[in-house]
Amino acid sequence: MFDDLTPFYRDFGSSVTVAGVSTTGVFDTSTPDSFGIVASTIPSLRVSASVAAAVGDAVTAGGSSWVVAAIHAVDPRGSEKMLVLK
Repeated sequence: MFDDLTPFYRDFGSSVTVAGVSTTGVFDTSTPDSFGIVASTIPSLRVSASVAAAVGDAVTAGGSSWVVAAIHAVDPRGSEKMLVLK
C-alpha cells in the first residue's frame, strides 16, 4: 500500500463535487461484488478519507448527478472510502 495516494488520484481520478465541494475521485459504474467475482452496474466514487461525505449528500460525477446511498472503507488504514451512489 502507498502512504501518499496523490499520484493515484492524479492518474486515474477526475474532478467531482461531493456535498458542494470540488475534489478529485475515481468514478466507476461497474463495481465488483464483495468477493471480487461478479461486476454490478452500481455507480461508486472512490475518494480520500479526508473528503467529507454523508449518506444523502449530492454528488456530481461522470457528467451526472447522484446521491450518496452508502459509505464503505476501502482499506483498513482508513485512507480512502467508497461512496455508493444512486
